[in-house]
Amino acid sequence: WDFYAEGAVVQNRFGASQYNDGKWKVISRTPMTENSSDGIRINGFFGGGSNGFENSNGGSHQAGILNGDYTSKDVMNYGLAGTGLFLGGTEAHLKNVKAGYAAKGTETAQRVIAKVMNPSIAKVATTAKVLGCSGVGLNAGIVGYNWANGQDVTASQVADLAIGAGLILLGGTVAVFSAPAALMAVGSYGILDAVGAFNGIKESLGGNKVVFEGYGGF
Repeated sequence: WDFYAEGAVVQNRFGASQYNDGKWKVISRTPMTENSSDGIRINGFFGGGSNGFENSNGGSHQAGILNGDYTSKDVMNYGLAGTGLFLGGTEAHLKNVKAGYAAKGTETAQRVIAKVMNPSIAKVATTAKVLGCSGVGLNAGIVGYNWANGQDVTASQVADLAIGAGLILLGGTVAVFSAPAALMAVGSYGILDAVGAFNGIKESLGGNKVVFEGYGGF
């Protein structure tokens, strides 16, 4: 997967660079304030954070699934949410079957619970946790890669990572919040964030305020 769309533009204190043919090329030594209407991104970080861009008329739009601007990160979020929903249904079914065996109260039923049902339920939870951690880890990796290549890290991006990690940590530790539910929540958060559902909240947390200036030393 390529984390950047062809023609993506990133802007920082050094100027602006454009992504083409798998490479970044400096296109400006001064900060950019406006983009063309073809959907070029001011912020090259995909997933969470500000993915907005401006058209030639100066109007602000949200880059994301509603305007057909799909990214690999959007696909991942859909995958996490869908997988979380599937695993949640599987877990609920297994628990219902387990309850049925428990109601029988026989030794055979108890053996089935111990040797089949409990391990199966545990595997579902483990799978959900691994996928959730992988998703959050990928987000962190993208932020780290961007930072290492000179892109500033914003308060919105830090908030995304904190929220994702918090959801995964909650999974399985709260009675009503299972690991599959946490996985689905992480994916759903990314989907809703891509269409600007949390812009107001994230602005209150600092929005695009730079928390860590891009390194760009590699």
